[in-house]
Amino acid sequence: MAKTSMIEREKRREALAKRYAAKRVQLKETIRSPKSTDAEREEALAKLQALPRDASPSRQRTSERIALSTSSARLSSSSPARVRR
Repeated sequence: MAKTSMIEREKRREALAKRYAAKRVQLKETIRSPKSTDAEREEALAKLQALPRDASPSRQRTSERIALSTSSARLSSSSPARVRR
């Protein structure tokens, strides 16, 4: 099971991603659009980079991955199991 702090961090990231989703889409469309001027692209890129990092959906992790990463860390730090003969 994942630590509570990890779960809360993911909730914060999810909320930020939802809050900035429309703005990110608008800025990315401006950057990709062939009708945009170079100045508009540079301005949109600067605004996109100014957004919080956690506003990007790619920063989110699924709960299964969080649970696996914390449990595997615990397993690797523990002593190896002894085999009975």
